[in-house]
Order: sequence, then C-alpha cells, then structure tokens
Amino acid sequence: MVLIIFLVYSPVLFGHFGFRDDYRWLNAEVHHDHRYLQFNIAQGRAINGLAEDLLFSRIKYISQLAGVRLLAVCSLAAMALGIRRGLLRAGWPRSIALAGGLVAATLPAAQVYAVWALCAIESMGGVIAIAAAALAAESIANVSPMRRSIFAIAATLTFLISLMIYQPVAMLFWVMVAIDLFRPAGPPERPLRRLAWYVSIAATALGLAFIFYQLGLRKYPWVFSALDMPLDRSHLAGFSDAWAKFSWFIHGPLVDALNFGNIISSGWIAVAVGVFILIGLPAFFRGGLGQRATMLLLAAALVIATYLPNFLTAADSAGYRTQPALECLMAFYLLAAAHGWQRIIAKPIDSENFLPTWIPMSFALASAAAAACLVTICFVRPQEKELQFVRSLLTRDKVVGAQRVVVINAQWEDGISPIWHHEFGTPSSGWPPAATGLVALALREKFPGHANIPVTVDYSLSVPIDNGNASFPSDMLVIDLRQLRRVAP
Repeated sequence: MVLIIFLVYSPVLFGHFGFRDDYRWLNAEVHHDHRYLQFNIAQGRAINGLAEDLLFSRIKYISQLAGVRLLAVCSLAAMALGIRRGLLRAGWPRSIALAGGLVAATLPAAQVYAVWALCAIESMGGVIAIAAAALAAESIANVSPMRRSIFAIAATLTFLISLMIYQPVAMLFWVMVAIDLFRPAGPPERPLRRLAWYVSIAATALGLAFIFYQLGLRKYPWVFSALDMPLDRSHLAGFSDAWAKFSWFIHGPLVDALNFGNIISSGWIAVAVGVFILIGLPAFFRGGLGQRATMLLLAAALVIATYLPNFLTAADSAGYRTQPALECLMAFYLLAAAHGWQRIIAKPIDSENFLPTWIPMSFALASAAAAACLVTICFVRPQEKELQFVRSLLTRDKVVGAQRVVVINAQWEDGISPIWHHEFGTPSSGWPPAATGLVALALREKFPGHANIPVTVDYSLSVPIDNGNASFPSDMLVIDLRQLRRVAP
C-alpha cells in the first residue's frame, strides 16, 4: 500500500514547481516577512504557523519545494496506515482494511495535500488526529482509572495539537470514531457511552483550541487586511446563518465528497451514491429497528462533525483542502453500505461473510489510478508549464535597466489544465499575491543580481494582452500573466 501511494505521487516528488500560496509564502520567507506566521496564529493554527515558518525558512529555491512535498506524501502514507489499523481493530478483513487505507490516501483532498507544499504540515495534522482517536480508544479500553486518565489526557492534548495545525484535517478524529462504532460484527459494548467518552475528549480539546484562537485573533486582528485575506475567515457564523450553511453544505462539499474521484462533481452521482448508502447502512447495522435508527442518526451526526470547522466559520470555503475527513467518512460509509447490500442480497448471512475481496480492491486501485492521472494533468504539468512561461517572460534585455516589475495577474480561467474545479487546474498566477511571489522567485533564481527589484501587482493597469512596454516608463517591466491562456496544454 505504501509503495502504491509513493508511485501515485511520484510526479510531485520529481516535479519542478510550486502551487499558489507556496510562491507567496516562500517569497515572504526569503524576505524575512513573518506575517504569515501571525496569520496562522490569528486563525488558531499557531503550531502550523511555527512549523511552516521553520520549514520554509530552510529553503530558498522553488526546486526545494519537492522535499517539502515528500513530507506530505509520507504523512499521507502514515494516514493510510492509521486508517488501515483502525479498520483491522474494528474487525474488518486485511484486504478490505488495506483497500480502505489506499482509498483514503488517494481521494481528491489527499491529492491536494500531496501537491501543495504549504499543506505538508497540515497533512501531518491528520496523522496526529488519527493518533488522538487511537489514544482515546485506549483510554476506553483500560480498566485502571489511572491509566484511563493518562490516555484520556494524552488523547486530548494530541487532538489539541492537531486542531492547532489545521482544524479541517483534525476532523479525521471523527472518521476513526465512526470506524470504531460501526463495526461489521455489530456495535461495541455500550456504544452511546463510548461515543460520549470520545465527545468529552473532543469537546475539551475544541474548547482549548477556541481559547487559543481568540487569543491569536486579539493579538493580530490586523493581519487579514494586511495580507489581503477575506475577513470572514476570522469570523464565526451566526445562528441565523445555520440553514444557509446547511444548504451550502448539502449542495457543495457533500456533493463533492459523494463523487469521490470524480472532480467534475455531478449532483446525480451524489444522489445515487447517497441513496445507496442510506439503504445499505441500516442493513449493515445490527440489532432491532430502534437500535438501527439510533446508529443511523449517529452516522448522520458524524457527517456534520467531520465538517464542523467550516460550519462554524462565516466563510463558505468548499475547496478539497477542507474535505479530507468528509471524504474519508463517505468512503467508509460506502464500504459499510456495500456490506449491508451484501446482507440484503445474500441472506441468510453471518457476521464473518464480507464482500468479495476484488470489489474493495478494484475500487481502491481505480482511486489510485485516478489520483495518479489527475495529479499529473491538473497540477504537475500545468504548474511546470506556468513556471516555464514566467521564466520565458524574464529575458535579460527586459530585466537589465528595470527598476521595478509590475505584474498583471492571470484570471482563473486562463489556466492551461484541461480540467478545472476547486484547486484542480487553477493557475498559481490567478491570485495576485501568488503571482507576485511566483515572478519574484523566478526573477531571483534566473537573475540573482537583480533579485532586489521590487515586484508588485498594479490593479489599475488595464491594457490589452501583448501590449508590450511601449506605453510604460522605461524603468518599469510589465509582466502580463494573462498570456498564460495562449500556452499550449
């Protein structure tokens, strides 16, 4: 499984490129600008900010981002192993547990984490969240009050660390809770009491994380406007927004998650998969009608829990980066529902009669193949070509004599990827701060002697593409990144 994961993501390990915030953050570190650390602290992600600041301060060139992406791929492999372990402990066969881990590491959210160097630390947060759930499970299993308390405290602190890295990926904690509660041989002893123990640990960690978030926001309230970041990322949603948030979730993130590897999300596919799960899950659960209904309600509550940070913030950010826990939970529910359908079709059946091995393994290998393809055609090739295009605009005759570089950023639709959805296929130069970082780093690497030329975005410039520098001062070099649309895919 680990070997397959590394083969799937091998293009990101050997590619020469960055992606969006990678350029902005790396350029900021080169110029000793620590506002991004403050930005993370203001969002309650102090550990993430400190780790990223330390990591990016050790690199200077775009080519070194591949080493950072290696850390992300290693984290995805560790995450897959953690999910496999959880499935095995819950009583699933080795082949199905192996397939589950592989699927979790190759879903669209995982692909984004693999290609985005800035997400390397965040992907580690997912591994830590899985470890927190494992510690919580150990605290439940221990009879000794002392050992139970030690494991509970360790689980709380571990989950807190994950939350202070990146809250959405920390929600993988609830995926492991679902795996523990919804076992193929039936629920564990006293499932509601078990869930209450998980909730108490999570609530304590979430409360502490909220305190750190408030402290950080009060310390650096100005950083959002200073970095041209939307203020709604720092605000909590109100109760009046609850229905709007729920509707947005149903029509956005949930549709994406139910499409699994299909990044051109289809509502019809989501409905079909949702119906399959809604019929199959009750058949998967054991017990009487009341117990099955209770378990189905718990399953629905865990869906909300995996996307809790995005429900609580005012911003409606539905990118795949926010969906790792939601996607993994939907994949687990699909597995459980398929087992439920097996029970419906092949009655009578005992608890040891599982799906044929080839079904989950085929799904896992298809997920891995789709990930390898999408990573290459939506990220690696377009980003490498974009970087080459920017370097081609920085010729010696244009750079020599220039006192400033003004960038006209591309638009999102100017990307050269054949597929575009959320992070997939988007050009780095489509976001002004990333465009300036990209140009500044390319200039620094190609012409080190001119690295101190200031690079800015001028929002007031409105000129036709390929207008050249004829109408601009001789000391100003204009880099028009809208020309990216003319680069062959």
